Amino acid sequence: MQTLTRPLLLTIEDVIDLIDLPAAIDCLERIYEDQARGEVIPWPPAHGRSGGAQLIMRSGGLPGQGRYGLRISTGPTNPSYALIYGSPSGRLLSMVDYPFSDLRLQASVGVAIKHLAPKQVRRLGLIGSGRLALGLLEAIRSQRRFESVSVFSRDPSNRERFSAEASARLGCAVTAVASPRDAVQGAEIVLTATSSPQAALTADGISEHALVVSIGTRAELDESIFRSASCIVASSRVQELDVPDPTPAFALIRLVSQGEIARDAVRELGDVVSGQCTPPPGLVVFREAQGGFSDIALASLAFDRARELGRGVEATIGGSQRRP
Repeated sequence: MQTLTRPLLLTIEDVIDLIDLPAAIDCLERIYEDQARGEVIPWPPAHGRSGGAQLIMRSGGLPGQGRYGLRISTGPTNPSYALIYGSPSGRLLSMVDYPFSDLRLQASVGVAIKHLAPKQVRRLGLIGSGRLALGLLEAIRSQRRFESVSVFSRDPSNRERFSAEASARLGCAVTAVASPRDAVQGAEIVLTATSSPQAALTADGISEHALVVSIGTRAELDESIFRSASCIVASSRVQELDVPDPTPAFALIRLVSQGEIARDAVRELGDVVSGQCTPPPGLVVFREAQGGFSDIALASLAFDRARELGRGVEATIGGSQRRP
């Protein structure tokens, strides 16, 4: 492997084929083990606005790997880019065109399912039928072979279209239903993946021993779900709770800030992966904190693999030079 003296510029073509779902799950499972050992530094998310535009920033440190960095984007459907730095040198190692945001989310959910879901899953309830939902079902199915899915979303035509597509892709029965309660009743796993600015799901109808996985807005779960939970797990406590401009609709943040749920009662996924925390029987809630150090872990993996293959362009002052 060639020693780099300048940052390596990596395009989407350089990295898109380097990480698949199993590799991403393996990478994040190791990062969550590092989290439990104190070898991950989570920095709160940041969000800036300029006129009608926005800048979304997710970052974190991986001192166990000697890396830290930043992922930036201007919206969930726009390109993302990652900056990877060496630690403690602070030297910029790579600027990565980062196509792994959805894969990172799928992998994080896959790790959560592996360590939190019941071993036998017959039925899954899904709230939301947007662009992320099918990939998330595939990630869950990589860990648990559920038999059927009941899906609710606000638009009947969308949920009917989604159920047909998902049935064909997953090879199991996916049925559109008329209410959230119909979707979650009897389900061992409940997945919420919405952009709702208010609660899209309450505790009504959810099994007392279900796993609720929430990956959408921090408003999508009603406070009744958190109040009913025997255990609440987040991919990162800091990156889930310490967000800019929280609103009263963010039920978990509100309950923690009011002292109704102790901050330390929100466990981190690393605690579960490492065996430091075994959730008690009852309703378990997992909140995916929408990235941060996990993005840096995947970008760093892509950098290492691209470098081994001799891909990318070394940046130089006043231009760049293709590596031989």
